[in-house]
Amino acid sequence: MKKCGALILTVMIMAAIVCLGGCADFAFNPIGTWHYAEHNYYLDNELARQETPETESMMKHVSLVFGKSGTGYVDSGTKDHLGFTYDYTDKQVSVTMDAAANIANSSKNTVVYTVSEDGKTMVRSNEQSVTTKEGKQVLYREEYIYKK
Repeated sequence: MKKCGALILTVMIMAAIVCLGGCADFAFNPIGTWHYAEHNYYLDNELARQETPETESMMKHVSLVFGKSGTGYVDSGTKDHLGFTYDYTDKQVSVTMDAAANIANSSKNTVVYTVSEDGKTMVRSNEQSVTTKEGKQVLYREEYIYKK
């Protein structure tokens, strides 16, 4: 009887290790909730303006919630959530919004987030060259930062 109990206990421990071990393919895994932290605006690589949840009320409660099945949703603090699918590597997370598939003549809207070295920050960056009123070319960049 003791041998049977020890065998059952060993099998249960092994099953728990396998279930809780997770994916070992990448050092980074986005599963969980990522909270909006900052929205930075740069002109020629100099910070021109910074928004935070305290100063940007529409983004105050926004989070990206990644599930285990390659799907997730944007939580805006309301009962309605915007779904998405995602793929990831140890350096990037590609998020494709589900809503784009429901709009006629719409291409899928995929956004790529770059993951920090420590895996605790994701940044979406948009960069373009713009011309000022004075005719000067400047580099304009926006960064949306989410933290785990």
